Amino acid sequence: RVVPLTATISVLPLGRDTAIQPYFGVGVGVFNWQYSEVGEFIDDNFDIFRGQAVADGNDVGGLVLGGVRIPFADRYSAGVELRYQNATGQVDTSQGFFSDRIDLGGLTTQFTVQIGF
Repeated sequence: RVVPLTATISVLPLGRDTAIQPYFGVGVGVFNWQYSEVGEFIDDNFDIFRGQAVADGNDVGGLVLGGVRIPFADRYSAGVELRYQNATGQVDTSQGFFSDRIDLGGLTTQFTVQIGF
């Protein structure tokens, strides 16, 4: 589970007076995350054991985004956005995790609604 809290800066290269407004931007985020593995595992002696490993944290990372919005009425717009976030978290290998880092990055798609006031 990753819950991002992000701040972004976006640029509208064609301006605000076009019917379709593409944009792109960059930002930074704080990513609150929790990861767990539960199940049956095999140890170094090939014995099967039941276990659970849990890690959580808050880590900072960057993001890039691009999208298109379509204004309608005077103060409203709708659109779609594609964003890629890049962040890593630290986990404790003594709990049985294979590596000491976990990848929190990925690609997401969002549908957006903007209301001006």
